[in-house]
Amino acid sequence: MGLENFLDLGKVPDGERILEQLQIVEVANAEEISLAPIPLIEHFRQGLGRFKGGYARGLGIGGLSNRYMEQELIKTCEEQATKHADDLEKRISNLGDTIKMQADLINQLHNLVEDLQNQANEYKNARSENENVSGIKLSESQLQQISAFVMQRSK
Repeated sequence: MGLENFLDLGKVPDGERILEQLQIVEVANAEEISLAPIPLIEHFRQGLGRFKGGYARGLGIGGLSNRYMEQELIKTCEEQATKHADDLEKRISNLGDTIKMQADLINQLHNLVEDLQNQANEYKNARSENENVSGIKLSESQLQQISAFVMQRSK
């Protein structure tokens, strides 16, 4: 069925008759229509009353192309923003782990400093007791030599 049977030049067809004839042509040429480029199919559907949103607003092919490009740009930007947000979340998680490790290390160092201060206080107390008991006052260098000797012997 071709277009010569589609229009009858002597009469002005009503919309219902045109729609019936278009549906007949669609059924007869379904294979060719399915192989046609997308814009042709969309124009054929417009004739059958299945409007795309853009056609109903009178955008036309150029407007639809621009709209499609804008939508693709928005999708791309959204995907990039989502990926960036995911990367930032991973980075924040890594930084949180690093901060926790550093806090643990700081606590260990504080405990070590407290232990060293306690040992220093014990050493000072022991030295003052030694001076009180023996009545001998040792110089700092002598005390260091004695403590080094004791350390070597304890190993």
